Amino acid sequence: MSAPRQLAKVMLAARWRAVSIHLVMLALPMTALLLAAAVTGQTMPWLPAAVLLALVVVVITVIRVGRMDLAWLARSLDLHCAELEDSSALLFDLDQGRGGLAPLQRQRLLARLAQVELPDLRPSWPWAKILSLALVSAALLMAVLYRSPAASVPAASVVERADQISTPTHTTLGPALIRVQPPAYTGIEPGAGNALDLKVPEGSLLQWDLQIDPSPASATLKFLDRSELALSRAEDGHWRAEKTIAKSTYYYLEISGAPPLSGSENWAIEVIPDLPPQITVIEPERNLTILEQERRHWPLRFEVSDDHGLGVAELTITLAQGSGELVEVSERKLRLRGEGDAKSRRYAQNLQLGAYGFARGDDLIIRLSVADNRSPQPQLARSASYILRWPAELSAEVGEIDGVVQRVMPTWFRSQRQIIIDTENLLERRPQLSHEQFASESNEIGISQHTLRLRYGQFLGEESEEVADRPGEASEHHADDGHDHGEPGQSATFGVAEDVLAAYGHTHDYAEATTLFDPRTRRLLKAALDQMWRAEEQLRTAAPQAALPFEYAALEYIKQAQQASRIYLARVGLELPPIDFSRRLSGDTRDLARPRDTLTAADQESPVRTLWSALAERPSPLDPALISAVEQWVAEQGEGLSGGLELLAALDRLSRDPACSECAAALRERLWPLLQAPVAGVTQRRGDKESGAVYLRALQEQAQ
Repeated sequence: MSAPRQLAKVMLAARWRAVSIHLVMLALPMTALLLAAAVTGQTMPWLPAAVLLALVVVVITVIRVGRMDLAWLARSLDLHCAELEDSSALLFDLDQGRGGLAPLQRQRLLARLAQVELPDLRPSWPWAKILSLALVSAALLMAVLYRSPAASVPAASVVERADQISTPTHTTLGPALIRVQPPAYTGIEPGAGNALDLKVPEGSLLQWDLQIDPSPASATLKFLDRSELALSRAEDGHWRAEKTIAKSTYYYLEISGAPPLSGSENWAIEVIPDLPPQITVIEPERNLTILEQERRHWPLRFEVSDDHGLGVAELTITLAQGSGELVEVSERKLRLRGEGDAKSRRYAQNLQLGAYGFARGDDLIIRLSVADNRSPQPQLARSASYILRWPAELSAEVGEIDGVVQRVMPTWFRSQRQIIIDTENLLERRPQLSHEQFASESNEIGISQHTLRLRYGQFLGEESEEVADRPGEASEHHADDGHDHGEPGQSATFGVAEDVLAAYGHTHDYAEATTLFDPRTRRLLKAALDQMWRAEEQLRTAAPQAALPFEYAALEYIKQAQQASRIYLARVGLELPPIDFSRRLSGDTRDLARPRDTLTAADQESPVRTLWSALAERPSPLDPALISAVEQWVAEQGEGLSGGLELLAALDRLSRDPACSECAAALRERLWPLLQAPVAGVTQRRGDKESGAVYLRALQEQAQ
């Protein structure tokens, strides 16, 4: 048979199937109308309805068949016949005037068409719609027969005919009643509804009340986790069961001892999780509060909310006292009483600092813990830690580490006090010194102030200054000027930037130095540098009396910077999960959370890819082991897999109805986003051409 005749035969079969479907769907209500007219003996009321129905069906049939043109045939062939290479339109010359490779491709397809088995493009019979239409027609006819007083047919024959028409071929599910009883602690009133798709709080008790016609021998609700719930038949003929739901799932109804269930599908149960309490800290506003002066009270305010109800609120108060190796930590717990309703409360507490022994040099740390009313295991939420610090007096040595308090200032920060002592000593000896000696010693103190200022400037990212130590003398570098000059005899290597820089300059502008302190500490150090500059100016001009106020001001700023630079190292709040001793030294790494690797090679043998490929080769039956492997893969992915619940539902639907093409297409769509992209590779060369072979032989001969 030639290719055009084959294509015409396929399209004609599809058109006749569409006409047959519409004729069958027309015949059912038309038969019911004619029987009603015959039984009642009144043709006028039923004739217009029959004519109108026939016209509607004819119009729909003409439109449906008219859409099955050559363009439709080309699209269908491209969809179902891969051998035509998405070029079916060329067979019918739909793209007229196309040049290039189009004529060649058309000749190839015409030659290939004789060897290809064309697909069956006839639309499938809508048995569900036909059955529903038949049941509706039979029900209307029964109603007419029951209410018609002028029935000319004997009652026995009418009942017999009605029984024959209404004999069910499928089991139907009547109106359902599902009662939802949330957990008592939620305070949500029990409810009921007719929808089989449910959205319930976590831990709710569901009670199903189903009507199944005709009544089967047994009925079972099956869930995605392979659990089953058997329905029991009550005296009134209803089927009932109940189950507590803890997580979202899909389920379906399975019956035995009755015709197949009409319209069987999966229904979803979406569980609304119980969230832990949400804590908002209003006061204090910062995690670290530093006392500038003595205070008796520390006001605290919190706002806490929960979706169902709040439980006990407890404030943990930790006091850290001492320094060095003698740090003592004491902890107390205080239960708070809030104001508000059960779901939202405000907690306010004014801590009496004296009652906890809070003194200078101590840290007071608070943390709020709030539980909800979940039963039997409440959920606990904790706030961040908030610290109240009362800085200690400046000690003689500030370079050590004091347990929970670490001082980060270097030891030479106390040199400013020595400069003040030297300046005051010089002023006391002024009457005994000549003017030249007084000016020389004042200049020496100014040089010390200059050196100290440069050292502070390093912490703020400033470069050192090449300033003459004495008028008329060039500045020199010494071993104790605060710089590292390297080993003696070490020389710069030509071309090495680090050696040249080390030999002819000093690097002080480190990025780490500019970010060593917080903004407040940096402002204090800048103010201290400004005062040192003014003091140095007066000392260099032999005016130590005028320099003394600037020196004291610089010392005060340094003391404030010392206190602001204390860092709290938390010793509380670490709660490790309990150790499972049954798994120790066993090498069992299951259920361990690992970060997802974004650069994983595509697994060509993964069950997801295998199933996706197998669905394209239908109608061959799927291997149940492959479906089980995909279900296990989804379970291993856990909650991190998006749409895992819907994927399991699609798998289950196809497992129960392997012939369902719509189920297979829906499952394939679910699998597509889960396929890993193949690893990029380089295509291997097919081999050397003749010219390349000649060139290689010439190279070998030349080498010999």
